[in-house]
Amino acid sequence: MAGILLASVQALVNFAWLPAYPFWSVIVITFDVLVIYALAVHGRETKASGGGDTL
Repeated sequence: MAGILLASVQALVNFAWLPAYPFWSVIVITFDVLVIYALAVHGRETKASGGGDTL
């Protein structure tokens, strides 16, 4: 959850930099979306296999 939250905040912050650095901001926002997707999919896989509940 922390990774998804941090990537979401970073994507929102990069919208502020969009007028100054459009190419770089789009690249970073795209990367953030991919990270959020990867973390969400991995979370579903962990939950489906019953893992992640023990520490």
